[in-house]
This record gives sequence, structure tokens and C-alpha cells, in this order.
Amino acid sequence: MQGDNVGQRGLKTMMGGTELNLKKDSNLAQVELVREDWMNKPPEQMTEEEKFKMKEFLQKEKEFKDKQRKAWE
Repeated sequence: MQGDNVGQRGLKTMMGGTELNLKKDSNLAQVELVREDWMNKPPEQMTEEEKFKMKEFLQKEKEFKDKQRKAWE
């Protein structure tokens, strides 16, 4: 029963062996970065620690958007 499966083999060839990766990519689309309330303050009112965390958040946000864009391409 589990011999040569023409349909599965054809799908794997057609998809370039990426059918397992599609499940991982679909989870990426569901994940969102959440901005905290303090991130809406103007930079002048932020402490040094908040500025550092904001910079890290913006970097993560940029990387996330790049990964998402590449996944859609």
C-alpha cells in the first residue's frame, strides 16, 4: 500500500520539495509584533532604556517584514 505514490511524487517534484516548508511559512504570516503603549511616546520623553528597547523593536520589525516579503515572493 505504501509503495510508489505517483501523486505525491508529482506534487513533490512540482513544488520543488517545499511542501513541508509551506506549513512553517503559514505560521510566519500569523505572527505579529505588538507595540506597547509606551512606544507611542515622543522620543524626547523616553528614558535611555526605552530608547534602546525601541531601537531593538524597530530592528525586529524590519527583519520580520523582510522575512514576510521574501516568503510572499
